[in-house]
Amino acid sequence: MPTYTFDFNLEAWINGLEIEADSEEEAFEKLRTMSFEDIVDQGYCKRHDISDIDVESDDDYPEDDEEDYLDDEDLLDDEE
Repeated sequence: MPTYTFDFNLEAWINGLEIEADSEEEAFEKLRTMSFEDIVDQGYCKRHDISDIDVESDDDYPEDDEEDYLDDEDLLDDEE
């Protein structure tokens, strides 16, 4: 089974992310340094949009092109 690798832009509206801090500035700084994983774990993703999608596959032998590949019998016939 082939593997597909995606690169894309993700825009998300996050609700209810709570950050404990001594000031609003400190809370903003903590937010800026949080990983996406931490943000999603601690908040609720109300909606999201995926855009600018690029995809690559590691599939070296696409099923549509099977007739382009020689089998062992074809190789033997060429040697005679």
